[in-house]
Amino acid sequence: MKPLLLIFAAAMAAAYDAETVQCQDKEFTCPDRNTCCPLSPPNEGYGCCPMPNAVCCEDRIHCCPHGTVCDVKQGRCKDKTLDMVRII
Repeated sequence: MKPLLLIFAAAMAAAYDAETVQCQDKEFTCPDRNTCCPLSPPNEGYGCCPMPNAVCCEDRIHCCPHGTVCDVKQGRCKDKTLDMVRII
């Protein structure tokens, strides 16, 4: 099982890494091999999930590895084909 990952502020992340990923709003960036995820409340910018091609959870706080879906209620990432893994 993998624990749920917290998303951290995109502006902070970009300061530490020369290679970056451009977020959808073109204002924020994340370090290379991270995923931009919208922060809560809506329109508050983007945060960085420390995994490539991650899934951004609807709570706008957590993210899951690529190929999984968020189950925020259970605090886990569900593998699309296997049993649940803990959310990171």
